[in-house]
Amino acid sequence: MDFIEQLPDSNGFTTILVVIDRASKQAIFIPTYDTINSEELAQLFIIHVFSKHGIPNHITSDCGSEFVSQFTRALAKALDMELHFTSRYHLEADGQTERANQTLEQYICIYCSYQQDNWDLLLPIAEFTYNNAPNASTGISPFFANKGYHPNITVHPERDIASAQAHDFVVNLDELHQFLRDEITQAQSCYKIQADKCRNTAPPFNVGNKVFLSSKHIKTTCPTAKFTEKFLGPFKIIAQPGSHSFTLKLPLDLRAIHPIFHVSQLEPIEENTIPNRTQPPPPPVEVDGEEQYEIAQILDSKIDRRFWCLLGMCQIEQDRSHERRSTECAGVGEAISNVTLEL
Repeated sequence: MDFIEQLPDSNGFTTILVVIDRASKQAIFIPTYDTINSEELAQLFIIHVFSKHGIPNHITSDCGSEFVSQFTRALAKALDMELHFTSRYHLEADGQTERANQTLEQYICIYCSYQQDNWDLLLPIAEFTYNNAPNASTGISPFFANKGYHPNITVHPERDIASAQAHDFVVNLDELHQFLRDEITQAQSCYKIQADKCRNTAPPFNVGNKVFLSSKHIKTTCPTAKFTEKFLGPFKIIAQPGSHSFTLKLPLDLRAIHPIFHVSQLEPIEENTIPNRTQPPPPPVEVDGEEQYEIAQILDSKIDRRFWCLLGMCQIEQDRSHERRSTECAGVGEAISNVTLEL
C-alpha cells in the first residue's frame, strides 16, 4: 500500500491510495485526500479491499503516520494481519507498488485534461486496463491470475449487453497460484541481479554498534547542502527490525525523523586498532599571567542587545570594542565554565 500525494484538486480529491496484491499483481486505485487519518484509511480498506478480497495475511507500506499509528497496529492485531514497514529512501523494499505508481502517473499524464481536474474519473478505466494487461513478472494479467479468466471487453453497439462473459478455467487455481509463485520468484531473482550490480557488501552491524548516518535525505537549516556534513552522528544501534534495517538512538533535535534506516544509509565507525592511542588535550597557554584554554565547543550563547551586533558572524571587527557577548564555553581538557568575552 502506498499513496500518490500532492496532486491537483480533482472533484475534491488530492491523493491516490494504491493497493497491489503481491501474488496476482492486481491493483486497486482509490481516490482520497491529503488529510486522511488512520480511521479513514481503515474505512477505505474495508470498502475497497476487504469487501472484495477478504483479509490479507501481510501488508507492506512505508512509515507514513497513517500506517504506523496505534489504531492501525491495533486493527492489524485484531484481524491477524502482519504489518511490514519499509525503510526510508529505499524504494526497492516495495518496488512493485512504486512501479505501479509510475504506470498510473504516466496514464493520468496522457489522458487528463489541461486543467488536470478530472484524474479521479480516469482511475476506474486505469485500474481495469492495468489489471487486464499481462504483467512482466508473472507473464499473465492480474485478472486471469485472480479469477482464472479475462473479462470480455468486446463492444457491440447493436446489443444492450453490459455483463462480461467468463472464459473456462484453463488450469486449476492451485496450479495457477503455484505457477504465479514460481514466476514471481524468477522475476525477483532477475531484479536482484540488476540491483546488485550497484551494491556493495553490507557491513556486519550489530545492536550496540555506533554508526554514522548519511545526511543526503535529511533537511537542515544550512544555506546550501554543498557545504553540509555528509554524515551525522555517530548514533547507537538499539534494534534490528529487519535483515537490512536498523533502529538508531537519535537525539531530541532529530525526533521528527523515523529512527529506522536501511543499511545503505549507514556507515561504520573505524575503531582505534592501537590500544592506549589517545590524543591528550593541549596544555594551557599563559597570556598576561593567566592560563588560557583552547575552546573545543560553544555550548550556548547570549547576545547583549543593548549594543549593535550582527548575528551569525564568526568574527567581529576589532573597532567594535564596545560590544559585549556572554558565552558559555567548554575548554579542551577543562570542565565547563562560564566565561565572559570582551570584544
